[in-house]
Formats: sequence, structure tokens, C-alpha cells
Amino acid sequence: MCIRDRYTGCERILQSDLLRNNDKIVLTNCRDVSKIPLSEFAAGSTLYFLRNFPFFEEQKRKREWHARIPLPFLNQKHVAIFGYGSVGVEVGRVFKQAFNCRITAVKRETGSLPPYADAVARLDDIKKVVSQNDVIINCLPNTPFTQQIFSKEVFENFKKDSVFVNVGRGTTVDEDGLADALLRGQILGAGLDVTAQEPLPKESRWFDEQFRHKVLLTFHSSDEYPELLEGRGKILDENLHKFAKGEPLINVVNKKAGY
Repeated sequence: MCIRDRYTGCERILQSDLLRNNDKIVLTNCRDVSKIPLSEFAAGSTLYFLRNFPFFEEQKRKREWHARIPLPFLNQKHVAIFGYGSVGVEVGRVFKQAFNCRITAVKRETGSLPPYADAVARLDDIKKVVSQNDVIINCLPNTPFTQQIFSKEVFENFKKDSVFVNVGRGTTVDEDGLADALLRGQILGAGLDVTAQEPLPKESRWFDEQFRHKVLLTFHSSDEYPELLEGRGKILDENLHKFAKGEPLINVVNKKAGY
């Protein structure tokens, strides 16, 4: 028997003990359809903060002209990507090929050097990794192991003026710790496609004025695009043909690991 989840993250459907513990049921997802839009959001939000777009938007609002503002490059920056699966590899490709960045792939198990990566690090070394990189991209799924893995202590180890981008799951982040790091200037800015609570309530801190230029929110919408349903349909069609022929399926989820 095969069940398909139309999303990349499978944490909701895996709450079923019957599904999770039954080896006769194969679970697949649609992770490949999201990798391009999510990688573009990761690059775009990083540029948004490094090239100080919030400053220029504010000057435009005030009708003021400030020329010759020094702005750092994204080119050749050190980028750590946490969760180097389908989305993580695509993020690595974009940052490597478009911006010549040095890529560190962060995984639970290191093994051989994955595509587009210059180095590979263990997830257990998270504090060391964040202290050595200019941009941190979180692509981690929601599993018991990743709950608030970006803790307050981890954010305290972030490199000064680094950028944090979350295209994984909001539950992987201690948002109190992130907020503190942003307010004290440890982190230059955060691009958040996902948050711990969704949808965000109107009283959420991320809507407060103090975060207006420090947080870019896209409300879990960065993987929405006109051809999304077509992409999901292609994966379903391919797996239906493979299932009928008794062939191995694509995008099979490791139910024990949760992704």
C-alpha cells in the first residue's frame, strides 16, 4: 500500500501510529516541487538584508536621499545549510553557482561530500558551525530531534551581522532566542517563510515595529507558484506508474526519521 503526502513536510500525517509503524505502508511526499522557489527565497531574503533593502525602503518613505552607502557582498560569503536534502542541495547550488559562496552542508551524518558543498559538518556541531558562517539557511524538517534545535544558546553563537533564513519548519527555532539575537544586533536580519505558530496571531511579536526592518515574513508562501499543482501531479503520475509495475517509488519518506 502507498500513501502520498502532497507536502514536503510529513509531520502531521506521521502522527498516525498505524501509518508510522506499519512497514507495509509506503509514504511518499512532494519535496522536489518546492526546492526551486524555496532556494530563490533563501537567496532573495539574504540579499534583502545584506544589501540593506530595508534602509532604502525607509529612506524612500521619508523622501530622503542617502547616496554612497557601503554594502557588503553576498559573493564569496560562507553559507551553512542545515538539512541537506532535496531543498538544501538546491539552495547550495544557487548560492554556489550564482554567488560563488563557500557552502557547508550540515547533516546528522556526514559521509562523503555532497553536491555543491565545500565542507560537511555534523548537526551536533551546530554552535561551532553558526559561529563560522555569514549566512545560516535552515531547511530542517519537524522531527523530535530538531525541535528548537536553533536554541537561545545557538543564537548566542551566531557570527556578528549574520543572516538567518528559515525555509524548514518553525518548530526548529526558539523564537525567543531569535528575537533576542535580532534586537541586540547579533543577527542582521531573519527571513522567515515559516514560524512556530501558523497562522501568526495579530499579537505576534513579528508584527511589532521593532522587527519591521529586521524580519522578512512570507507566511509559509514561498513555495507557492502557478505550476505547483502541475508539479505535484507529475510526481503522483510517475509514482502511480511505478507502483503499478512494482518498481521502487520516488520521494519515499523515512517514517522513522520523519523525512
